[in-house]
Amino acid sequence: MVLVSSAAPSLARLHYPRLLISGSLLLLALALPAVAAATDHPQVSPAYPPGHPPPLELHAYSFRYQAAREALPFVYPLLTVRGTVELQPESNTLIIRDGPAALRRIMSVLMAFDHPPRAIRLKLQMIEAGPRGVSPPASHALAPALMRQLHELLRFDAYRVVAQATLHTREGESVSYDLGPTYRVRFRLGTAIRQRLKLKGFTIERGVEASAKKSPPLVHADLNLWLSEPLILGLTRDESSKHALMVVVDGRLEREKQ
Repeated sequence: MVLVSSAAPSLARLHYPRLLISGSLLLLALALPAVAAATDHPQVSPAYPPGHPPPLELHAYSFRYQAAREALPFVYPLLTVRGTVELQPESNTLIIRDGPAALRRIMSVLMAFDHPPRAIRLKLQMIEAGPRGVSPPASHALAPALMRQLHELLRFDAYRVVAQATLHTREGESVSYDLGPTYRVRFRLGTAIRQRLKLKGFTIERGVEASAKKSPPLVHADLNLWLSEPLILGLTRDESSKHALMVVVDGRLEREKQ
């Protein structure tokens, strides 16, 4: 299995065992972050001289809107080597012990995370890529900016939208949607924090009408989506194939009606 990730015309090859890909398909992540860590922050090292660390402090954060366990992936990378975090599910609370500088960073992230579920608009597109042929109908034409991006990154000549949908959902909701009779998409939305939204268990499988028997999903992965930036995935049998199936996901926060 190969994950090809690129934000430029050159493509780099990386192994990524968490992706489940049917048959000999390759998954190409072609623009912007596809699969990433749950947070932007690296492991924090103590900023004080060895042998003279400040005393540990304790902070209890009780969540009002979000589940405390969902915040753990944001906390772990911010702890120092002395830091600890304890989950108290009955009170929906995290008990964090660490130095004052680390606690300030962690509290900032938790406050940004703990907000009411917000409305999200997701646009999904399934696009066939291949050699130049008959131009697609105007109603299925790609947006000019997306078309330019695909031509810059890929060697295919023509792109055609074969299925698309706009979904109005909320943070924390599970989604299952049939993109026409051919493909089914399933995932659960995480909580957006600092313009990044995780799509948990993002799965693409063939629809009932497209396959008479149950087959493995084409894609199964956790994806990190930057809001207002399209995420593009590509499926192809091998790097020399003349055809590919592209999946474009574009997410945006929606204004709540008053």
